Amino acid sequence: QSIAIQWATKPEAWEPIFSVAALDHEDLTDAEDWAIGFLSAVDLAPGAWAPLFDDAETGALLKPIALLGGEEASEDPKERDALSRAALDGVLALYALQQQAG
Repeated sequence: QSIAIQWATKPEAWEPIFSVAALDHEDLTDAEDWAIGFLSAVDLAPGAWAPLFDDAETGALLKPIALLGGEEASEDPKERDALSRAALDGVLALYALQQQAG
């Protein structure tokens, strides 16, 4: 519930816990573990989430999470970093869309 309160008051300050590793003097983010947890939570209410994954707009926002948490996740650290950053942006955009609709 603390996440819901934070999102209601200051969603841009929310930061999930992602792994970070240094590669060639660059910090790369890896949200695989977080994405797996997110998808496990989705599995608790598949009927509620299916329309979001099937919709073109919201499905595109959720795609990085599905790619990171799926069985065929990329092993390329830079691609994982890009997907991880897109996952964060996607969740915030999804929340904003839900607020507009609700």
